[in-house]
Parts: sequence; structure tokens; C-alpha cells
Amino acid sequence: MNSDRSKQPLLEVNDLYVDFPVLNGMVHAVQGVTLKVEAGKTLAVVGESGCGKSVTAQAIMGLIPVVGGVIRKGSIAYNGQSNIAPFSVDQYAQYKQRIGAGDKVSMIFQDPMNSLNPTLTIGEQISEPLVVHKGLSKKEGQKKAIELLDRVRIPDAKLRVRQYPFEFSGGMLQRAMIAMSLACEPELLIADEPTTALDTTVQDQILSLLSELQQETAMAMIIITHDLGVVARMADHVAVMYAGRVVESGPSASLFSNPSHPYMQGLWQAMPHLDRRQALKPIPGTPPDLSRLYRSCTFAPRCAYRMKVCMEQRPPEFPVNDDQVSSCWLHHDDAPANPLQMMTAGEDNR
Repeated sequence: MNSDRSKQPLLEVNDLYVDFPVLNGMVHAVQGVTLKVEAGKTLAVVGESGCGKSVTAQAIMGLIPVVGGVIRKGSIAYNGQSNIAPFSVDQYAQYKQRIGAGDKVSMIFQDPMNSLNPTLTIGEQISEPLVVHKGLSKKEGQKKAIELLDRVRIPDAKLRVRQYPFEFSGGMLQRAMIAMSLACEPELLIADEPTTALDTTVQDQILSLLSELQQETAMAMIIITHDLGVVARMADHVAVMYAGRVVESGPSASLFSNPSHPYMQGLWQAMPHLDRRQALKPIPGTPPDLSRLYRSCTFAPRCAYRMKVCMEQRPPEFPVNDDQVSSCWLHHDDAPANPLQMMTAGEDNR
């Protein structure tokens, strides 16, 4: 029984749909997302703002009802248990209780300044999950909070634990959020844009800290980002999202050496490279309106390689190589020679 459990992914999200009611209908924020995270590994979820990355994370954390959304379809299985389909109120409550929402699965939110309570000290906020989930007293929680601030390299932890969020810099606030998320020693940590609005030096420190903590605790991580540099540095596996869907996924090394979807290729060309001589090429156009449901490929209007079928039918997943799949008609057996492969072969994508 234990050997079977060890072969299962720590987390499996299957065919997840999340909608948000608005004045004139629904915004279809997540449309059929499937992900898996293995114990001790890092999955990066990458894509433009508004593609559904954070909403997917909120669904995993059990926060969709809190933020006003509705899970229309799908399932989430944590450690082989709590498979939920459909998401009734009772089932969702059982799932949240099982993962602990801060205990076994924890999350670093995107904006630490707005995520922390300005009326409570840093120590009170770090110790709260320890009091709630681990049954520690307030005094024991405060002592543990000091240890956690030391662990995330915040100097003068005994002093800082009594201070309020406005007394911390942006980098220190992010470290405090990391300390809070690690308080209950989670098996899975979700980091939503952990380096947003931080300068380059502090970004490097935060990413190094997350890597060190992962090695120490063997926890799994989901990193949500639009920064391919963070992906290349941190991720074992990558899921590329566009307009609420995963359009390409596979091992990090494979996606960077052979980006097979036009959207991933566009993200790559828009990223600065120290050894690149060509000018950056932004992706033309804008993302689609997610209040509409599309039968076609949602990236087709922005794609230089679109064909007639792209404008008529949504592509299924096509295997590209071992463990890498791409939702693009260019990989159909009857498609013309793949221009992405020719482009990749003609450029240095180091």
C-alpha cells in the first residue's frame, strides 16, 4: 500500500474549470487545467497576467469561494486522496480540512504588503498557523516565530518579531511571508510571483532562500511566474498557460531547448538574453476576452503560423517528445513542416 502511494504524485489537478460571476455573465478564468506535482519537485506555472495561474493556485488552496468564484468542473487529489468531482460545499470543506490550507499545503501570496494584516505584528501573524494547526500556545508560537525569522535570514529576529508590516522593507516582507508559509512545515508550497516588485539583488536572495529551504525540507513547490529566468533556475517541470488553459507542458530542460508551442516560442523571444544580438520580439495583439467561450485556438489571432483549422477547432494535446506535450495543430501528422522547429534550429536558444 505504501509503495503504491509513493508512486502517486503529491498533487493532481484534473480538468479544472473555474468561473467568476460578473454583471453580464461569467468570466471563464480556468478552462480544463490539468497539472501534477511530484513530492520534492518544483512545478513552474508560467504565462501572461490574466491567464489563470493564480486562480488555479487559489483552487488548490480551497480559496475559490472566498474570492467569489465557482468551480464548475474538475477534480483535485492530494496525496492520492480527497478527489473532488463535482465540488460541492461539503466536499470542498472536507478537502480544505485534509490539506490544512496552511498546514500540509501552504501559499506565499503575490503581494506581501496587501497580504499581511497591518494591525498585527509580524510575530502574531507568523505564529497564528502554529496556534491553529499545531495547538501551540501564544508564547510557544512567538518563540517559534523568532526561529522562523532567523531561518529566512531576517536579522535581529527578536526585535523584528514585535514590529508591524509597515516597518519592513519589501524584501523583508517577502521573507516574512515565506516564514509564515513554512511555519507548519508544509509538504507543498505554492509561491505566487515570489519575486514581484523586488529589485534584482533581492530577487536572487529570495530564490536562493527558497531553493535552500526546499533542499532542507524536501517539500514540493509550485512557482507561479511570468519570468522565464525564474523558471529556468527553479523548475523541474513547466506548465505554460494561456487564456485559462495549459497549452504546453514538459520538463524544464526540454521546454527551453525545444519550445514547441508558438506562445512559448513568443515568450522565449520576448525574454532578454545576455548573448542575444537580435532585438526583443514582443507577442503582437492582446489576450482574448475570457467572458466568451471559444471553439477555436485562443492564441490563433496572435499567431504568425495560424492555419484555417486553428480558427475553427481547438487543438488537442499532441506529444512532442518524452513527457512534453503541446496543444498546437502544427504537431498534427497532416500539418505542414513545423515552422517552429525550423526557427529553433536557425537560432541559438542557449
